[in-house]
Amino acid sequence: MSADLAYFLGFLVGDGYVKYDQQKCGYQIYIDGNKSERPFYEQVLAPLVSRLFNRIPSIRLTRTTVQL
Repeated sequence: MSADLAYFLGFLVGDGYVKYDQQKCGYQIYIDGNKSERPFYEQVLAPLVSRLFNRIPSIRLTRTTVQL
């Protein structure tokens, strides 16, 4: 296991979850957070997801979660 994967899994276990979306035929990652944490998501978590899964995540703030 790489350090990046361990960091991501620790973050996911602590603050998030993964959901399968049948309409989009794919998985979505949800992270509990708030607007003040957006720079962290953009500068740290999004690049990490890109490196791990070879996907460019979009960050959307909802009422209760941050979706990658």
